[in-house]
Amino acid sequence: MALAQTSGEAPMKARLRVQQVSATASVNASTQGSAASTLRQILDAADTQLLNAVEQTRKFEMVPRDLNAVIREQDLAMSGNVNRLDPQAAKALQMAGVKYVAIVTVDNFQDITQTMQLEGGLGKTNAERRVIQLQAVIQVVESTKATVLRSTSVKIDNSATSETMAGASVEGRATNALTGAVARELATRAANEITDVIYPAKVVGYTMGVITFNRTKASGVDIGQYWELFAPGPNMVDPDTGESLGAEEVSIGWCVISDAGEKFSKAAAIVDNGIDKGTILRRRNGLPAGVDQNQRVTGSSTRSATQAAETTQGFQPIQTVQPVTGAVNPSVPVAERAAPLSPGTAIQGSPAKPSRLAIFVKNRAPGIPDERVMAMEDQITATATDASIEIIRREDVANAVARFATAGANAGMRSAESEVVDRLLSDRASATSLAQMLGADGLIVASMSSFDRETAAYNDGVQATTVDTFVLRCTYAVLDGASGGSLGSGTADSTASYRQTANLKVTADPTNTLLTDSGRQIGAGVRTYFANQSARRPSAAVEECEVQINTFLADMRVPRINRDANGEFSLTAETVEVGVFNAEVLVDGVSVGAAPGTMRLRPGLHKLRVQRQLCEPEDRMINVRPGMIISVPLRLTAEGRAQWMQNAAWFDTLKTNENLREVERVKAKAFADFLSNCGLKINLDTSGWGSLLGNFK
Repeated sequence: MALAQTSGEAPMKARLRVQQVSATASVNASTQGSAASTLRQILDAADTQLLNAVEQTRKFEMVPRDLNAVIREQDLAMSGNVNRLDPQAAKALQMAGVKYVAIVTVDNFQDITQTMQLEGGLGKTNAERRVIQLQAVIQVVESTKATVLRSTSVKIDNSATSETMAGASVEGRATNALTGAVARELATRAANEITDVIYPAKVVGYTMGVITFNRTKASGVDIGQYWELFAPGPNMVDPDTGESLGAEEVSIGWCVISDAGEKFSKAAAIVDNGIDKGTILRRRNGLPAGVDQNQRVTGSSTRSATQAAETTQGFQPIQTVQPVTGAVNPSVPVAERAAPLSPGTAIQGSPAKPSRLAIFVKNRAPGIPDERVMAMEDQITATATDASIEIIRREDVANAVARFATAGANAGMRSAESEVVDRLLSDRASATSLAQMLGADGLIVASMSSFDRETAAYNDGVQATTVDTFVLRCTYAVLDGASGGSLGSGTADSTASYRQTANLKVTADPTNTLLTDSGRQIGAGVRTYFANQSARRPSAAVEECEVQINTFLADMRVPRINRDANGEFSLTAETVEVGVFNAEVLVDGVSVGAAPGTMRLRPGLHKLRVQRQLCEPEDRMINVRPGMIISVPLRLTAEGRAQWMQNAAWFDTLKTNENLREVERVKAKAFADFLSNCGLKINLDTSGWGSLLGNFK
């Protein structure tokens, strides 16, 4: 039965590692004397013959067992003594993986020698008959799941006879050639069994009774052999375990080999009950009863090559390409390594002008220094920018130029004030609002999610290696500049590995390598997203609306002073509210004007801050909508309260409706000046309150 292949995959050679041919412990223990030497010769010869026989099938990429020489060459290439840019230089940590492992184990061995003397006319003749009997188990293991795909047993029983005439002198044993023959037969049959498990022989052409199939003389095909033909059926599944049992095979014919070639072989069809391209062939020891070996048929294939491939697609060996989870392979384009952005609900059409995107990077990985955030921004910007994408960076537009360098023309005065302003913008502005202020249509938000290290030590008794693997996992998304909703998202994982051996020690900081690769992956993913004509684009910016912001002094009122027709001033029972004017208004960390007044803001959630000298700043979240009126109470600072108390204490000495004396009018004028200098003003309010100082008692 043939293994199943995942549909839709391009054919490729399976990688195979053949383990060293060995004998079981009991066989080694029971084989003594010259038989033990014979067994060792057969095992050693079969080992090399098996590698050659499997290679001659031209079906596999062979992976060597002994990697010592390969690792030494890679160490030399990494040592700095070899040009790393040389395309033929060895690249470390890129060795091919193996999907299948073949294991051949001898579980029974006999070496029997019989000698006799024959009387003849010329004297006594010494005769020797030697028989070698061997049984071996051949297993094919799928390396990922560690499951045995197939296990078969082969038996070999070969003999040889030699005679030595009387008086003849002979060195060595003529029957020793038998060990080589047994080793070759074991290797050939094992190679055929291994190949048949993964790649069963198939008909590639059938014309006028002549079958052409994909086996060669080197793989054991010989003229006169009989082969049975099978039609591949559907995949079979064990109803109890759910295990795949392979494809069903139905016998549909017999053939005899007429030609064993170097690239393919030919056979004459004896029985044809539906032979066609894609039919499976298996070698048999002879024809069944009732089949005439001299019979011939003259059928031909009825399928094209394409139809045959479609028919047998489900019955080829598994050829899946494993996803890259190890070290970054520089030969793979960045755009192919990045997990592409998912476009979400799509609409047709591309933008008439480039999309302007503001970029922000979040660092959630404790092992990555915060100052490296800008390095990732650099890589994303450099990779993503093209004719359809403009990148706006807060560092370039809003931050002080002095942040660019510590020396030279950009160094500036390195004053603390500019850094404070930059930090305030970070503290108070959301990414979406800052993007809107920068005039962006949308945002690229990348997040360094985790930074992990894994150390693997390997020692096979010959070569010891230690590999340190660093993995940076990132996520990223394109957000709509108006709503902040995600338009598409993706992931970017980067890996850097460093191998230590007895011959090579490497000390390196993987941070730059990982940030560079992740940034390029993200940039390539963003470009891929916007290259998709059906991907959603950032929506048009929402128009600004007018919002009225009023300010007043919280819990502060003063008595009203009236002037009568005679020009006399007197204190009334009425109190008036103290308003605050020329208070700075900041929306999302950016100053937008002074209150009281009307501002134009984008609808939606914003952070509002109102601040004024001698007043505590007032912060709140607001949901802006057209025609909105916001009243913001401000409270005096400790210093402001002290000055207020000092200037307003004389009010408690006055009596209601009593005319003010000259000295009291001077104090009232001074208090009015104090309010004006503090940015305060008196608003008429008819509600009656008590003493001005009563609020502080």
